[in-house]
Amino acid sequence: MGVQPRHGYLQEPALQKQLMITVVDQAIKNGIYVLIDWHDHNSHLHTPEAKAFFAEMAKKYSGVPNVIYEIWNEPERIGWDTVKNYALQVIPEIRKYDAKNLIIVGSPHWDQDVDIAAADPVTGFNNIAYSFHFYASDKGHQDRLRAKGDKAIKLGLPLMITEWGVGEANGNGQFSKTKTKLWVNWMAANQLSSANWNLTDKDETTAILEPGAPVNGSWTDEQLTGAGSYIRRLLRELNK
Repeated sequence: MGVQPRHGYLQEPALQKQLMITVVDQAIKNGIYVLIDWHDHNSHLHTPEAKAFFAEMAKKYSGVPNVIYEIWNEPERIGWDTVKNYALQVIPEIRKYDAKNLIIVGSPHWDQDVDIAAADPVTGFNNIAYSFHFYASDKGHQDRLRAKGDKAIKLGLPLMITEWGVGEANGNGQFSKTKTKLWVNWMAANQLSSANWNLTDKDETTAILEPGAPVNGSWTDEQLTGAGSYIRRLLRELNK
């Protein structure tokens, strides 16, 4: 759920919340996992709003096991101390009403510095994991970034890939199948759950739908982009 800038939750809370609830409820009906994602790069500036929002969501979805709470999408150039302090305020609001469901905590530098989080993790709560993001073809998201993930895993930090794309960090750029395969193999080797970005028909590399594809699914091969065809094959192989 977009929080900022225009037409986000801070300006239109009732509308944005209802759009999100519609999607969450349909995912529950379909029996698939769904992330309630507070999509805000500056969540530390909106802590009271986030606490109230997640308390409401936890009341509504407590006991629904396929609902996952992601409390801060991609902190940017913000230190781990700030991110952790925010998490220690928001997590208790969820746990007042939902004692079990998975909560995902962000990390600095667009959810890349999981090694820093691993050195000083959130403690005192059960079923907490940490978000790790990458764009498989981006030149800055290769061995050095995987090494951060490896270090965090070695230190025992539970990771979930809540956003990754086949292209570059801006959502566009090249789609390198060679580099993407390295990342896919790395996720498989570490048994990491993931969510691919993005289910849109925007004219960009990471979008899985061609412009004008129908909104109700049942997409033909012609309605899928190169990314879409790749991701569909990957999901089918993983779910044989």
